[in-house]
Amino acid sequence: MMKCSTNKNGHVGVGYLYPHYKEVRALLAEYELEDQEVEINRRRRPGLFREARAYAGAKEKPGSLNQWIFNESETKSIPSAVLKDLTPEILHSTSLYAKSRKYIKLHQRILGDYKYSLPGKPANMKEINMTFNDFLEKNKLEELVPFFTYTHSALGYGLIDEVPALYGLWWNTPELIDSFFDLRKRKNSLSMMRDGFSLLWDTIVEKHDMDIIYNCDIKKITRNEKGVVVTTNVLEEPTQADYERGSPRDDDDEESESIPGLRRVQTMTFDFLIVAAPADAVMKCMDSTDKEKEIFSSLRYYTLSTTLYESRLREVGPSKNQKTTLRTCLLFPYLYFRIEFNPPCH
Repeated sequence: MMKCSTNKNGHVGVGYLYPHYKEVRALLAEYELEDQEVEINRRRRPGLFREARAYAGAKEKPGSLNQWIFNESETKSIPSAVLKDLTPEILHSTSLYAKSRKYIKLHQRILGDYKYSLPGKPANMKEINMTFNDFLEKNKLEELVPFFTYTHSALGYGLIDEVPALYGLWWNTPELIDSFFDLRKRKNSLSMMRDGFSLLWDTIVEKHDMDIIYNCDIKKITRNEKGVVVTTNVLEEPTQADYERGSPRDDDDEESESIPGLRRVQTMTFDFLIVAAPADAVMKCMDSTDKEKEIFSSLRYYTLSTTLYESRLREVGPSKNQKTTLRTCLLFPYLYFRIEFNPPCH
């Protein structure tokens, strides 16, 4: 699960447009930005294959995503030579494809059909009260483990033998499955916005002349019969020195000390409030209930960082007759925060 930073210069999450991002594509259509979506050539993403292979413990270097998945799940039923010219007819005759259809039916039975990305609460929670990997094994879908290792683990959303089954089902939608297995569409499973997601947000703000207050230090969030009351310190634009100095400690008594850059203290009341920030940061300033504290106290963050570097293609060796080629090396740049979310079962 991705954790986006609340810091202005922090990590803001992934930049891909996945097949099941229905609401984003609806916004692109509404604001006439559909031409912003561009497909990503899978062959230009070798780092993802390496990370997926590392998670699954594979040793051979895959030539493509399809080859890697089939190498891990169907090496005996599909000859390697066939993988080079994989057609819909060949793919649909494999047990891997049959298992993908079974998974889609299970997904639809458990979560139902829903318009956007957020499903409703499953009717039978006991059916998915396990890890995603256990769910796959229970339903005899082991052939899909390499596939989900790529779509879930290698992309930074947690190891499938650790994340809850509900989270695995939530992310790995029928649309995502079909984007990989339905070759007739001839479309890649991943795309991006040519000028970035910020263009969409900026367009929305400009068109609706939205009143956005920047540089707000949220001090308190309370809920009452009138709605949600938010108390903030509205600050001046931070300087570089402010960033280097860092944020005040939680135990600082800001009530009795002057706050640098403070413009005003503002109290706002809303009918309802949507918080797009890490839950642990919100709990510190919100009138959290005991139940909310119990649930969100189980969040645990982990960070994985890899490095992007490139070296020139050159030849070196102890002698002119013995040379070793040093090829360009590209490590997929990735930063993610894995969250263990284990609320108590009742």
